[in-house]
Amino acid sequence: MIDISNLRTEIHGEWTRLTADIVSDFPRKDCEDTIWVAVKNENADMLTTDVYNMFLLFPLYMAMYYKSDLHLHGKVSETLYYNAVNYLQPIMCSFSDDLKKINIIVDGFGEAEGSHHLVGTGISGGVDCLSTIYTHYEQEQQEDAKINALFMTNFACDSDITKRDLFYARCEDMRKIADALQLPFYAVDCNLDYFLQLGDRCSYFCLYSCAFALEKVLKKYYISSSLSYAEILQWNKNSRNKDWSEYADPYAIPLMKSLNLELISDGCQYTRTEKTELISDWNIAQKYLYVCSGKKSVVNCCECIKCRRTLLPLEAMGKLDAFSGVFNIEKYKKRSFEYKCWLVVANKREVFATDNYQYCKRHGMKLPSWIVARLYTLPKTMRFRLQKH
Repeated sequence: MIDISNLRTEIHGEWTRLTADIVSDFPRKDCEDTIWVAVKNENADMLTTDVYNMFLLFPLYMAMYYKSDLHLHGKVSETLYYNAVNYLQPIMCSFSDDLKKINIIVDGFGEAEGSHHLVGTGISGGVDCLSTIYTHYEQEQQEDAKINALFMTNFACDSDITKRDLFYARCEDMRKIADALQLPFYAVDCNLDYFLQLGDRCSYFCLYSCAFALEKVLKKYYISSSLSYAEILQWNKNSRNKDWSEYADPYAIPLMKSLNLELISDGCQYTRTEKTELISDWNIAQKYLYVCSGKKSVVNCCECIKCRRTLLPLEAMGKLDAFSGVFNIEKYKKRSFEYKCWLVVANKREVFATDNYQYCKRHGMKLPSWIVARLYTLPKTMRFRLQKH
């Protein structure tokens, strides 16, 4: 059994944590005895202290992974509880054979009290999140659905101090975007990813939990998706036991709600290249776009797969120069042929490669033939296979 109890707030330096004790009657991978989500001290009144909704979603994944029942010693939303018991767990079991349906025990039902006035979304500077902000802030006509707050959430950071320092540095960059948009910015830290450290298999549950930690002020929270509806239908088996968001975003996220807070999967209406095109003329994207997969820098490297798969459709649009402030265009051009060869070979094998390939073809971009691309990539492929062997 995993027991979570003693919900409270604690001040740790510049941060106030929404904290609960966590104990189990079996050994776990971690050595944590508390589970927490934190905001800066000046935002402490945003934390939800009257219900345990925040401690239901990520701990549910953890309990199912350890095949242990979960006991929350407090009240939760009946809607969230009902959906977790009856609908969410079967989806999670279909996602990974490592997960098993368990019993969830709570000490009653209740709803979070508060103003519930914020419509929020996460901000990382990437194509997905900027597309969500552009759609539901710049273009949104319905006032009740218009974003009025931005959150930078450290939902996938383990105990490595260097990574936490990088998160703090990224917060300062994201604050600049919020200031340019004249939107309030909130940094959110947590220790949820300390517990399993399974990467994208469970890190999104950390994000969902962090949103519910702020349920006192939130009424809607947009979760930016990676894939379109059609891509998830076609490719979700490839994401099984690898990437939860690419496997189940559009049908699982709507189940994560209370009477006061609704999580919304956004971006499934577009492919990645369509999102890139959507924001390509937006001055905010041209000045602040950050897509790099590099873990030790706060600038785009222009060499990693994420940078190049963003630069290629921009090249097909003829808009590379508009993004010269955030990308080293000359550096990209020197190695763009290599990526184009990989793209041709990976077409119909990898979702983002397929999307980029089709987009480039529609826009008349000349790509290498399959034979040229295969011959060019073969030595690197062989070296990789030999190293793996």
